[in-house]
Amino acid sequence: MEAASYMNQLGHFIPVDYLAQRIADYNQINTQKAMQRVFGVETIVAGIDDEKGPTIYKVDPAGFFYGYKAVASGVKEQDAMNYLEKIYKKKGG
Repeated sequence: MEAASYMNQLGHFIPVDYLAQRIADYNQINTQKAMQRVFGVETIVAGIDDEKGPTIYKVDPAGFFYGYKAVASGVKEQDAMNYLEKIYKKKGG
């Protein structure tokens, strides 16, 4: 809904970092006002930004968001992150 509203109001696609920030702000406000974390899941937002190219962000339930070159989430997150790190280093990025 946020992306569609942005498109209707401004006439162009929402930047990926702005969308991730809006989701993080929403999570943070709900955490602060309701004294609980309404959403107990992490969100991964990915897209192609006109200026930055391909981007990926991870938004946590507390309202923090971080940009990554590769990211994982879930039960085997650490194993997946180690694998992504190893692959990324091999490619020289």
